[in-house]
Amino acid sequence: MGRVSKKSFKRSSRPRAKSMITDCEIQPLLNSELSRTNIADNGFIFKYDSENSDLENNKTPATQSKANELLYPYYLRSFSLDYDILNRPKFYRKLQPYIPLGDTITNEPYTQNSIITIFAIWNTIMGTSLLAMPWSVERAGLVMGLLLMFVIAALCLYTSNRILRVQVLHGNDTGEVAQLSKKLLGPWAEVIAKLFSFIILLGANIVYWILMSNFLYYSVGYVHDLLFGDENTGTFDFNTTNRTLAVLYLFIFVIIKSYSWGINMSAPTLGGLTDYSEFYKNTFPATSGMLTLSMFIHNIIITIMRNNENQKHNGRDLSIAFTLVLLTYLLIGITFYVCFPLAKSCIEDNFLNNFPRTDVFSIIARVFLFFQLLTVYPLISYMLRVQVFAALELSIYPSVLHVIALNCFVIFICILFAIFMPHIGTVIRFSGAICGFVYIYTLPTMLHLASQKRRNLLTFGSVIFHVSISLIGLANLIAQFFV
Repeated sequence: MGRVSKKSFKRSSRPRAKSMITDCEIQPLLNSELSRTNIADNGFIFKYDSENSDLENNKTPATQSKANELLYPYYLRSFSLDYDILNRPKFYRKLQPYIPLGDTITNEPYTQNSIITIFAIWNTIMGTSLLAMPWSVERAGLVMGLLLMFVIAALCLYTSNRILRVQVLHGNDTGEVAQLSKKLLGPWAEVIAKLFSFIILLGANIVYWILMSNFLYYSVGYVHDLLFGDENTGTFDFNTTNRTLAVLYLFIFVIIKSYSWGINMSAPTLGGLTDYSEFYKNTFPATSGMLTLSMFIHNIIITIMRNNENQKHNGRDLSIAFTLVLLTYLLIGITFYVCFPLAKSCIEDNFLNNFPRTDVFSIIARVFLFFQLLTVYPLISYMLRVQVFAALELSIYPSVLHVIALNCFVIFICILFAIFMPHIGTVIRFSGAICGFVYIYTLPTMLHLASQKRRNLLTFGSVIFHVSISLIGLANLIAQFFV
C-alpha cells in the first residue's frame, strides 16, 4: 500500500457540511449496539469534507489502524468487526457517514425537550399492532381485554423504569440493555439479549411482508373491479388521497365507521344475538401475548431517554408516553369492538379485512399502509443483516454473496408465513410472548435485583415481587401454545 501524501490531509476550504440522522420509526426493532450507530444516539454530529477524499478514491493510508480509530468509536470496534469502508461497493460507501483522515469528530450532544421525547416514545411503540387491536379485545372478552391492557401497560412501564434506573446507577454514556446485562449478570445475558433482538426483527419482517401482500392483493382487486365494472365498486373519490399520514388516517377511519354503525352490544344475560359480547373468554392469552409486543420498547428505551433535555423528568415523560399509547389502543380496539355490527367472533386479526375490497375508505388505508411498510421493510432487513453479521464477526458488507444469501433466506421465511400462516395476530402474539419474556419480564427484573444486591439493598420481598413478574412472562409464553 502506498503512503498518503500530506496534501490528502488538507481540509477543504469550502463550508463544512453537517449530517445528523434520526430514526424513531424503526428504533423498537434495534438492538443496543445497532441503535448506537445512529449519529443522534451517539451524541455526535459528523463533520466531513469533499467526496474526493482518499477514502472515496480507494487510497489505503499507511496509518489504516489509526484511521479506523477515528472513523469508528470504541464501542463499535469492541465486537471485532471489520468496518473497513474501503472494501464495500462505492454506492454502498456513500450511504455511510464518514470522516476523512485528519478531520475531527465534534462532541455536540443532541438533546430534545420533554414534548418531543414523549411523542418519540409514543410513535416508536405504536406499530402494526393497531390493526390487530380489535381482534385482541375479542380474544379476551370486553372486560378481560380492558383489564389486560391496563395490567400489561403497567408492567411494561414499570420494567422500562427499572432499566432506566439501573442505567443511571451502573451504566455509562453509551451503555444499553445488552451492556448492562453483561456487566451485572455476565456474558451469557448479553448473548441472550442479542439473540432475542434477532427474533424481534425477523418477526417484524414476517408481519410486514404479510401485511404488504394483503394490502397489495386488496388494492389490485379493487382496480380489477373498477376496470371490469363491478356494480358494487362505487366511485373513487380522488380528493381523499390527499389526507393525512397512515396511522392518523386509521383513527379517522375507525371513528367514521364506528359512528355510522353505532353501538352494537348486548349483555351476556340476553344471549342469542349476533352482536352478543362476552366479558371473559378462555382465549385471553392471545391478547396478553399480542399486547406484550404492542408495548415493547425496552431494548432502545435508554437511547431515547438519553437525549431527553431534563433527565430528572425521564420517569414522568415515560409514564405520559405509555398513557398515550394505552389511550390509542383503547380508542382503536374498544371503539371498533363495541360498534362492530356483526358477531364479534367475525373480527379479523387485521380489522381492514372486515371490509369488502370495494370499500373506498379501507382501500385508501391499505394504500397508505402499503407504501409505509414498503419503505420501512428494507430498513428492518438491513438492521437484521447487520446484527447477524455482527454476531458472526463479519463486516457489515462481507460480500454480495453473503448479503444476497441472507436476504433470500429472510424473504423465503416471510413467503412461507404469508402462504401458510397469513395471520398477523398469531405472529405478533408469539413473537411478543417469546421476546417479551426476555426483554420485558426477565432481564429488567434480574438487572434490578443484581443492582440491589451490589448496593446491599436486596430484600426478600423484592425478590418475591420481581421473580413473580418473570413467572408471569413465562406463563404468558407457555399459554400461547394452548390457545
